[in-house]
Amino acid sequence: MINKALPGMANDIKNWSRKQDLILFHSHSEKTIGTYYLLDISNKKKPKMEKLLDLAEWIDPNKLSPMKSIQYTARDGLVINGYLTIPKGSDGKNIPLIVHPHGGPSARDYWGWNPDVQFLANRGYAVFQPNFRGSTGYGTKLYTAGFREWGGKMQDDITDGVKYLIKESIADPNRIGIYGASYGGYATMAGLCFTPELYRCGVNYVGVTDIDLILKEYPLPEKFNDAIDAVMIADRKKDKDWIKNRSIQNNIDKVRAPVLMAYGMEDWRVPPKHGRILKRALDKNDIPNKLIIKANEGHGFRNEKNVFEFYREVEAFLAEHMK
Repeated sequence: MINKALPGMANDIKNWSRKQDLILFHSHSEKTIGTYYLLDISNKKKPKMEKLLDLAEWIDPNKLSPMKSIQYTARDGLVINGYLTIPKGSDGKNIPLIVHPHGGPSARDYWGWNPDVQFLANRGYAVFQPNFRGSTGYGTKLYTAGFREWGGKMQDDITDGVKYLIKESIADPNRIGIYGASYGGYATMAGLCFTPELYRCGVNYVGVTDIDLILKEYPLPEKFNDAIDAVMIADRKKDKDWIKNRSIQNNIDKVRAPVLMAYGMEDWRVPPKHGRILKRALDKNDIPNKLIIKANEGHGFRNEKNVFEFYREVEAFLAEHMK
């Protein structure tokens, strides 16, 4: 009933009355944060739908860009799903592309509202969000295929997606950038290190750079954390060479593209020392870079002034390096 009334939207039931005759639901899409409605089906012959609240009525969906699901096959035959947003008004051919890997990595991207995606599309970039192996939501096989694959097959999935978009003449092969946060920041730097020929520039937002450091300092009980990490990422005692080879600061000599970085001083997940380690390595190798560190921020900026400053920096950085 709801989907018929609101076609083309994602409609999520949030709550219902004890008698299940009043239903609260959220209707949203990639072009709108959404609206809350109340559906009254106490009279089944004449159900009533009442609009309660627009979450951001000032946003005009007609000005925003469509997001669609895509699917491609990785080099080892694993099917990878993801999302592609094409800037509104574009013909969808040879567009400058921003690859936007998600954090986690035990997480996923969804079809729906994403302010980063719409910000980038508004500036004329297509945005590619791959749900690479290790992502949740696609079954155990895809999820566990990402174990111990930081900088390996997980990164290959991202690379293969970019090559697929180039082959389909969607992405301009000479204008591809990469921008991610947290694990996505690691994937950003891994892309610049391991496939430097693909990317013009990278934005690393609160990203992991030193794998040994994240394994050593992640704030969970030590034995519990070590047991999980040994399965999903690496064993600090047994995999020292692996950790060294996959850590970003040890591969900076391969990087050709400029890097923008941002960290928060109060980030307990990925402390700013990750950014400082990376900056020292970039400076040593004469790679153009800029590091932003904010004293009053954690794992991702929340203060409005800092948020605006960060996105202005991103916009200017991409405008300069994606010409």
